[in-house]
This record gives sequence, structure tokens and C-alpha cells, in this order.
Amino acid sequence: WPRLDVLILMGDLIDGTQGKTRSTGLYTSNLSEQAEIATAVLRGLVDKTKPGILYRVDGTPYHEDYHGALKILDRDLGVSRTGQVLDIDLGSGILNVAHHPIGGATLYAGTQVDKESLWATIAAASGHTPRARWIVRAHRHWYIEQHTAKCSVVQTPCWQLPTPYAVKTNYWRF
Repeated sequence: WPRLDVLILMGDLIDGTQGKTRSTGLYTSNLSEQAEIATAVLRGLVDKTKPGILYRVDGTPYHEDYHGALKILDRDLGVSRTGQVLDIDLGSGILNVAHHPIGGATLYAGTQVDKESLWATIAAASGHTPRARWIVRAHRHWYIEQHTAKCSVVQTPCWQLPTPYAVKTNYWRF
């Protein structure tokens, strides 16, 4: 494998205490153990990343349960920057990453991705944010991408398999 120029961990790296499911389906509900397991799983990718170019965006509090467990993961993997939303200058454009996709109910998944691009363009035109060339979001259990002449938006799937509840509420999608 070649060296990775940048590696971005897109959130929900641990599963928290799972209050809704009472930790069923988890290997362990211990947050420190979850962070250690995530570190071991991610170590191979991290070792292929150039030093100082490892970022992590914050995931869902329900999953990550912010009680310090991610500090262990950040320290052990060498995460250099974290945040809710990151704008990363790649030289040829700005990469905007966040865990949560744009909200709102829509009939088609593509509508939300399109809204993300539209609002990014409006915010950049008004001078409130840098103009993003690429936008990446996570959290959902599916992949979609859309491209325009000036912006590409990608919705990446999370690394947790769909839960029975997610399949039930999105039967056709799964």
C-alpha cells in the first residue's frame, strides 16, 4: 500500500453504552475496551498515514458517549485534529467533513446530499465558510455520491451493520 496523504475517522468509532438497546449486540459495553479495540482495528490504516495527518470528526453522543474514552483512542493513534466539522485545505480545494449529514425529511436520499451542496454554496458565497470542493458526511447506513461542476458530496456508510430497527424502518433500502 502507498502512504495515505490524509486519514479521516468519521465518528461513531465506539458504540457507547447503548441505552436504547441495553448493550445487546456489543462485544463489550466498557468504553475503554471499545476504544482499545477500535485502536487495534484501525492501527494498520494509521500506520500507512503520513505523520500528523490523522483527523477525527465527532460522532453521535449516543454512540460515542463523551466520557473521555475517545481521548485514549486519539492519543494511541496519534490523532492530530478533531472537531464537529473540519475544513481541510488539500491544496487543490477544501475538503469539508462532518459526521452528521444535513437534516430534514426527504423522499430521496439524493435530496439531502443535494441540499448539502446547495447550502455549502450559499454559505461560501455569503463569506461565512470556505468554498468546499468536496463534502463528506457519515452516520447513515448507505453510500451515495453526487457531483456538480464545483462540488462533490459523498455520504459514506457507517461501519456498524444495520440494526434490526434500522432495517425495519428502511426495509426497501436494505
